Formats: sequence, C-alpha cells, structure tokens
Amino acid sequence: KRAINTGVVVSGSTVIISHGDENLTGNEMGMLAVIDGSQTGDIKTTKWAHYGEQVGFSSALVDGTRLYQMENGSRLIAYDIETGKELWRQPLGTSQKAPPVLADGKIYVGTEGGEFLIVRPGPTGGQILSKVELPVSKLSCCGSEGTPEQVLGGAAISRGRIFFASSDAVYAIGSRQATSPTGLAVDQPAVVGSGAPAC
Repeated sequence: KRAINTGVVVSGSTVIISHGDENLTGNEMGMLAVIDGSQTGDIKTTKWAHYGEQVGFSSALVDGTRLYQMENGSRLIAYDIETGKELWRQPLGTSQKAPPVLADGKIYVGTEGGEFLIVRPGPTGGQILSKVELPVSKLSCCGSEGTPEQVLGGAAISRGRIFFASSDAVYAIGSRQATSPTGLAVDQPAVVGSGAPAC
C-alpha cells in the first residue's frame, strides 16, 4: 500500500521484487515475489510469493538456481528461484540496510551494526569466511559518537579489491597492488541484444 524501495532484479525472464511495507491484501508486512517477465499487459499473478518477510531495504541476488535476500533483521535467506522453497537462513547481525554484492562465488555485505562480512553461499547454508567489526564512531555530529560505524550502501569490487563506505570512512580491502582483471566485463565487448525492449 506504500512505496517499494528495493531494486528489481531480473534473471532471464524471471523478475524478483520485494518490499517491507503493507501488502494490498491481508495484514502482513513485507513480501518477496517472483514474476514471469515474459507476460504482457496487466500482470496480476506471481510464480511464487512469500508474505510477511521484512525485506524493505536490500535487493535480491541471483546465483544460478538460488536467490538470496537480506531481510531487515540482517538474516541472509536463500531460496530456490523456480519454486520459492526456502533453502536456509544465515544470521549476520541485528539490523540491515546495505545490499549484498555477489562476486567470485562469495557475498560481501555490511550491516547497520558496524560489521562487514564475506559469506560463501552453498546449497544447504552460508559459511562466514570473514567478519570484521568496524571502529566505534568518533564523529560527534548527529549524535553518532560512540556508536558502531554503520554500513548502509553496497560494496564495490574492482581489480581484486573490495571498497565500501561506512557512516565515518571509506575502506578498501585487498592487496595494495592492483590485479590485472580478466573476463567478459573487461576484455570483451558487451553482447548486443536483439528484439524490442520490454515495456
């Protein structure tokens, strides 16, 4: 009944949407749903939907047949993208706004409680490979002094390094020497699509 603040994620003709507010029916807050994006006209049905999931800030991730969603309480949830079956939940903190980023088979995400994590997702669970607690804030503006540095935005990954910003600083994780990137995004031109754009 209110705004959708998360980004839409598309994989082939599968469209993933989520929100953390009131639904049009019922009294549950929040929803994660998958729509068949090949449909046209007034689309009123979903392939599957989970109501009552508080997913109001972070967009989903797709890795092959699995979909990952961070809920507002900082739990990473994995679903089967075709059926919507929940595969596992991994608690990462207490409060969440930053979107996770998937690279090199790992998920990189910061929490509102001042932690940055690297998680290796698998078919039956997520393995926390690294968890770093950021320093306590020394800034005094806006009453943030003495609280953990919040991570509210997604990480950027480039040339073997991970970059992210907290409420107080910008961090870079990785070697001081840049690596030579390889792969489709760097070495080869983008594939040009065909057909009419979706409407």
